[in-house]
Order: sequence, then structure tokens, then C-alpha cells
Amino acid sequence: MKLSDLHTWPICLNCLQMIVDGDDSGMSEKDAIDCRNGLASVAEDFVLVATDNEPSFSRDMCFCCSALAGDRVDVLLVPTREDQLG
Repeated sequence: MKLSDLHTWPICLNCLQMIVDGDDSGMSEKDAIDCRNGLASVAEDFVLVATDNEPSFSRDMCFCCSALAGDRVDVLLVPTREDQLG
């Protein structure tokens, strides 16, 4: 697999927190459910890997939970199956 085969997703800090340590203690129940559902929707096909980039503001929604504008960080989507590589 080449690095150029990987895609990134801009996600909110709540979803990043769920990826990194599974912690939803600072979220509302709705936000926690949205994050869990978003992560579950890609879990079968991809592993999400947090990058070390700094958060930046975006007007776009989170690719994971659909949260509206806010700080975003990029995560790498690493395919779990070879047939998913481009």
C-alpha cells in the first residue's frame, strides 16, 4: 500500500476523541450517538488513524457525525481489505 492510496476525512474534535480513546464523557447523548454511528459506518471497511495536524476551523460538516461548522482535524482512512485500494 502506498501513502497516495490513502484518503483523509476532516472530522470534529468529538469524533477524534472517540477514535483516540473511546471517551464520550464530555459529549451530549445525541453527539455521542452520532459519533458512534459514524464510526461504526466505516469500521468494517476502514481503520481511522489520527494524524498529528492542528485543528482548524471549517464551515463544512464533520464527515463522521455530520456536526456543523467547527474545528476539524484530518484522519487517514486505511482500507482493511486489499481490494479497496485504488
